[in-house]
Amino acid sequence: MIATVGHGFESEAINPEDQVDAPFKQNIFSIAVCPKCDGPFFIKEELSGVPGEFEAIADEVVLYPAAVRASFENTPEPVKRAYEQAVRCYSSSAFEACALMCGAAWKRSGGRKGSKAGIWTAS
Repeated sequence: MIATVGHGFESEAINPEDQVDAPFKQNIFSIAVCPKCDGPFFIKEELSGVPGEFEAIADEVVLYPAAVRASFENTPEPVKRAYEQAVRCYSSSAFEACALMCGAAWKRSGGRKGSKAGIWTAS
């Protein structure tokens, strides 16, 4: 973590004496660096809790870099399903299963776009 700043503190306290037991919410923004690629990350966390009792991160969103999803327009359904399974496997750290599903997507596509051996045909 390089830097962290809090913003937008909200409390349900009506007067200062209620502040101690009143639930609160606060947005925390952080800048971090990926240890593998040295790329920057900008993260927003929503912290909620009751002072002196508990605090928890209610939501966490990576604001930068933006998640880029592949376009599946004109992609055959068997290839799309295999790709989505590969993404799920990767996100759960099942890397061997991810590699197998990538191979399945490749095989279902015929190895390359336009191959007569697979389900895609030349346009």
